[in-house]
Amino acid sequence: MRTRFFKLAIAGACLLLVAGAAACGDGEEEAPIPTPVFLTPLPPQAMPTVDASVPLVEYRSPDGGFSVSHPDGWTDLRNMSGPDFAVFSWTEDGIPIAQLTVLCNRGENQTVDSLIAGDAAISAQFSGGSTSDPVPIEVAGTSGKQVTYARNVSGLTVEQVAAFVVTGDCGWRIGLDTYVKGSLQSYLPLFERILASFQAG
Repeated sequence: MRTRFFKLAIAGACLLLVAGAAACGDGEEEAPIPTPVFLTPLPPQAMPTVDASVPLVEYRSPDGGFSVSHPDGWTDLRNMSGPDFAVFSWTEDGIPIAQLTVLCNRGENQTVDSLIAGDAAISAQFSGGSTSDPVPIEVAGTSGKQVTYARNVSGLTVEQVAAFVVTGDCGWRIGLDTYVKGSLQSYLPLFERILASFQAG
């Protein structure tokens, strides 16, 4: 379960960018993975404007296990959402620009550091890039940590920011992936608002 969790956690870098599900699998029997989308990097002059003050729309999981608000206009990928995870995508002219993923890894005796270590191990399978040192944050009144990544996936630079927190038997990963090189910084104020909206249970 933990392996699948972290592979889903890098959904933006894997499910949407890689040409086939086999590139992200490990041979285990798992639920079907949505058909990936082929991407072409946007030229620098086409970098979209990130509006940090965009209205947020609340999403509540089917069983009420969590709620989170995503930017208005981002698509709820229903075929990838469920009781323990949800995915929202921003596209322009059919090209994914960014993706928000909320995931619960269920299990006992989890720690924020173990979640980060597992996530980093999966992220490290992609070449190049960098990983920041974890930064303390608070999510839904609980102490957690935040990490940023940059990875090369199929020739495209994917930048990510991810927050990790443990509540009950859920090790949460709330991540935002961006597909326009150098744009992650402009998303961080928006990501702070998304984190502030998150509620578990």
